[in-house]
Amino acid sequence: MGLSAFLGLLFAASPGDASPSGDKLATSPVRDGFTLGASIGRGSIDIRCATCVDAKLTEALSASGHVGYMVTPRLAVVGEYWMVRFEDRGSALFDDSDVHLVSQHNSALAAQVFIADRLWVKGGLGFGWHFTDGDYHTPAVVAEGMPPNAHGGAMSTSEDMRQDTRQGGMQGATRFVAVGVEVVHNHVFSADVQLRAAKTSFPGERYEVYNTGLNVGFNWH
Repeated sequence: MGLSAFLGLLFAASPGDASPSGDKLATSPVRDGFTLGASIGRGSIDIRCATCVDAKLTEALSASGHVGYMVTPRLAVVGEYWMVRFEDRGSALFDDSDVHLVSQHNSALAAQVFIADRLWVKGGLGFGWHFTDGDYHTPAVVAEGMPPNAHGGAMSTSEDMRQDTRQGGMQGATRFVAVGVEVVHNHVFSADVQLRAAKTSFPGERYEVYNTGLNVGFNWH
């Protein structure tokens, strides 16, 4: 009789009556409409100059933010801002022992694609600004075609870079990419680990700045 009762209950339940568990629904992301987020971690600033001293600053602060719109559940168009900031002491960039600020700021219009439930890639184009509060210690190399300096002679590459970085920052074109893996998510929130990279080329291709970052991100959909 017990077996008969079990079989009766089994066949009485139709497939349409089955529903996902509450736990599964709670952890399924719903990516629709506006999206925003921020991240923080560690990064690097790699400064490369055709006529001056190269330097790579690691263990820098890496912080970013974005806001955008989910065009489809797997595609978002976002505005991205990323800052890598370093307090430098004793590197080849400066000829003193004071603490100096070196920072790179990147803004880009990017597309973010969720290629799997927890995996996304992002890439875009924009502009970058490079700042420092001191004079970079670089060889006084005189480049042909450079504008004259205050003393009437040709302005050296190092003097040109010093003026640009201290008077509003050098500005150039930025290419930006990132990949992330969501470690926690539910229907409105996700936390991820991100690997980020950007390249900024400044006018005349005399300077290039490369940025990397390993960040933890927090996002709302």
